[in-house]
This record gives sequence, C-alpha cells and structure tokens, in this order.
Amino acid sequence: AVLEGQVALRLEQAGGVSVLIDEATAGAIFGSCVCLQIDTYTLSAQCTVPARLLKIRAATLKKLMDDDLVLGYAIQTMISRAYFRRYVDTMSKLQAIIRSIPLEAA
Repeated sequence: AVLEGQVALRLEQAGGVSVLIDEATAGAIFGSCVCLQIDTYTLSAQCTVPARLLKIRAATLKKLMDDDLVLGYAIQTMISRAYFRRYVDTMSKLQAIIRSIPLEAA
C-alpha cells in the first residue's frame, strides 16, 4: 500500500519498452496478486517521487483473512474494487488509443 508518494505501475514489454498502466498514490494498493496466490507479477512498480510504502506479508494477511471472515471479506472486496478500477481505467486508455487510429472503410 502507498502511504505517501507515488508509484508508477508499468507493463514491461520486449525491447525495453514499458507502458504506464497506473500511478498509485496515497491509499492505493498494488502487489496484491500474492494474496490471491498468483505467483507472477504482471506489472513492475517504481517510486516516481520519495514514498513510504506498507509491505504486508502474504501469509500474515491470508491468516488474518481466514481467522476473521468478516474482515477477510472486507479486505477481498477492497482488493477487488481496486483491481477492477485499474482494469476499467486501462480499458479506457486502450479504447482511446484504438479510436485514434485512422480506419479505412472496406
């Protein structure tokens, strides 16, 4: 989680090209895929200004969520909302790129 500052979340491509997917600021979360037992990160994270981050160990968070189901549901809802918002924002950016490509009628 970002406590202060800003973190750029980028999708790295072959040839050293990276695409900015999101900029996480105070209150935002990233790296939650480990909580979902996904072993592969899809984005790289880099602080773009001095930042303070909160690191939570996946095993600790999972145990907390398993031990308190109400809290676990609330945390999972927060993670889902954050990732869905990021997905919608990314799709909007992709649509804008596609709309800017001139198309010829067949």
